[in-house]
Amino acid sequence: MCAWRTCNTTQEEQVEYWRRMHMRMDDVGPIPRCIFQFNEYETRVRDIKNILAGIDASNAVHYGMIGGREMCPSNDASHKLVKVVRLITQKDVEEFVNLPACFSIESKLIGRLLEVDEENDIIL
Repeated sequence: MCAWRTCNTTQEEQVEYWRRMHMRMDDVGPIPRCIFQFNEYETRVRDIKNILAGIDASNAVHYGMIGGREMCPSNDASHKLVKVVRLITQKDVEEFVNLPACFSIESKLIGRLLEVDEENDIIL
Protein backbone atom coordinates (compact mmCIF):
# COMPACT_ATOMS: atom_id res chain seq x y z
CA MET A 1 0.00 0.00 0.00
CA CYS A 2 2.77 2.43 0.87
CA ALA A 3 5.52 0.65 -1.03
CA TRP A 4 6.37 3.88 -2.82
CA ARG A 5 7.39 5.40 0.53
CA THR A 6 9.99 2.74 1.17
CA CYS A 7 11.23 1.92 -2.33
CA ASN A 8 14.36 4.11 -2.04
CA THR A 9 15.33 2.99 1.45
CA THR A 10 17.55 0.20 2.69
CA GLN A 11 16.20 -3.21 3.50
CA GLU A 12 16.67 -2.58 7.23
CA GLU A 13 14.65 0.63 7.02
CA GLN A 14 11.89 -1.17 5.14
CA VAL A 15 11.80 -3.93 7.73
CA GLU A 16 11.61 -1.34 10.52
CA TYR A 17 8.84 0.57 8.70
CA TRP A 18 6.67 -2.53 8.29
CA ARG A 19 7.38 -3.64 11.86
CA ARG A 20 6.00 -0.27 13.02
CA MET A 21 2.94 -0.71 10.79
CA HIS A 22 2.27 -4.16 12.27
CA MET A 23 2.60 -2.75 15.78
CA ARG A 24 0.11 0.00 14.93
CA MET A 25 -2.30 -2.59 13.55
CA ASP A 26 -2.00 -4.49 16.82
CA ASP A 27 -2.91 -1.28 18.69
CA VAL A 28 -5.84 0.04 16.63
CA GLY A 29 -6.97 -2.77 14.35
CA PRO A 30 -6.93 -3.10 10.56
CA ILE A 31 -7.81 0.51 9.72
CA PRO A 32 -5.49 1.69 6.91
CA ARG A 33 -5.83 5.43 7.54
CA CYS A 34 -4.96 4.91 11.21
CA ILE A 35 -2.03 2.64 10.45
CA PHE A 36 -0.26 4.57 7.71
CA GLN A 37 -0.92 8.15 8.87
CA PHE A 38 0.77 9.01 12.15
CA ASN A 39 -1.72 11.74 13.16
CA GLU A 40 -4.69 9.44 12.59
CA TYR A 41 -2.95 6.69 14.54
CA GLU A 42 -2.26 8.98 17.51
CA THR A 43 -5.85 10.26 17.45
CA ARG A 44 -7.27 6.72 17.37
CA VAL A 45 -5.04 5.57 20.25
CA ARG A 46 -6.10 8.61 22.30
CA ASP A 47 -9.79 7.99 21.48
CA ILE A 48 -9.52 4.34 22.52
CA LYS A 49 -7.88 5.31 25.83
CA ASN A 50 -10.56 7.93 26.50
CA ILE A 51 -13.40 5.53 25.70
CA LEU A 52 -11.97 2.83 27.94
CA ALA A 53 -11.38 5.32 30.76
CA GLY A 54 -14.97 6.53 30.42
CA ILE A 55 -16.50 3.12 31.06
CA ASP A 56 -18.26 3.07 34.42
CA ALA A 57 -21.18 1.28 36.06
CA SER A 58 -23.74 3.49 34.32
CA ASN A 59 -22.62 2.62 30.80
CA ALA A 60 -20.84 -0.73 31.14
CA VAL A 61 -23.91 -2.66 29.99
CA HIS A 62 -23.70 -0.91 26.60
CA TYR A 63 -20.43 -2.69 25.91
CA GLY A 64 -22.05 -6.11 26.24
CA MET A 65 -23.03 -5.93 22.57
CA ILE A 66 -19.39 -6.45 21.60
CA GLY A 67 -19.14 -10.05 20.56
CA GLY A 68 -22.89 -10.16 19.99
CA ARG A 69 -25.17 -9.67 17.04
CA GLU A 70 -26.74 -6.36 18.06
CA MET A 71 -25.63 -3.30 16.15
CA CYS A 72 -23.97 -0.56 18.15
CA PRO A 73 -25.71 2.82 17.94
CA SER A 74 -23.90 5.42 15.87
CA ASN A 75 -23.86 7.94 18.71
CA ASP A 76 -22.18 5.46 21.04
CA ALA A 77 -18.43 5.74 21.56
CA SER A 78 -18.03 1.97 21.41
CA HIS A 79 -18.15 1.97 17.60
CA LYS A 80 -14.47 2.96 17.69
CA LEU A 81 -13.68 -0.29 19.50
CA VAL A 82 -15.38 -2.75 17.17
CA LYS A 83 -15.34 -4.10 13.66
CA VAL A 84 -18.31 -5.77 12.02
CA VAL A 85 -17.54 -9.27 10.76
CA ARG A 86 -19.71 -11.24 8.35
CA LEU A 87 -20.34 -14.86 9.33
CA ILE A 88 -21.93 -17.70 7.42
CA THR A 89 -23.70 -20.08 9.80
CA GLN A 90 -24.04 -23.83 9.37
CA LYS A 91 -27.37 -23.32 7.63
CA ASP A 92 -25.78 -20.93 5.09
CA VAL A 93 -27.40 -17.94 6.75
CA GLU A 94 -25.40 -14.73 6.68
CA GLU A 95 -25.06 -12.91 10.00
CA PHE A 96 -23.02 -9.99 11.25
CA VAL A 97 -21.18 -9.89 14.56
CA ASN A 98 -19.54 -7.00 16.40
CA LEU A 99 -16.03 -8.03 17.39
CA PRO A 100 -13.26 -6.00 19.01
CA ALA A 101 -11.15 -4.30 16.34
CA CYS A 102 -8.04 -6.10 17.57
CA PHE A 103 -6.79 -8.32 20.39
CA SER A 104 -5.24 -5.37 22.22
CA ILE A 105 -8.56 -3.53 22.39
CA GLU A 106 -10.34 -6.72 23.42
CA SER A 107 -7.99 -7.39 26.33
CA LYS A 108 -8.11 -3.75 27.51
CA LEU A 109 -11.91 -3.72 27.26
CA ILE A 110 -12.29 -6.95 29.21
CA GLY A 111 -9.89 -5.66 31.85
CA ARG A 112 -11.81 -2.40 32.19
CA LEU A 113 -15.18 -4.15 32.40
CA LEU A 114 -13.83 -6.46 35.11
CA GLU A 115 -12.56 -3.43 37.06
CA VAL A 116 -15.97 -1.77 36.85
CA ASP A 117 -17.65 -5.02 37.86
CA GLU A 118 -15.44 -5.40 40.94
CA GLU A 119 -15.92 -1.77 41.99
CA ASN A 120 -19.70 -1.77 41.64
CA ASP A 121 -20.79 -5.40 41.96
CA ILE A 122 -22.56 -5.44 38.62
CA ILE A 123 -23.01 -8.46 36.41
CA LEU A 124 -22.24 -8.01 32.74
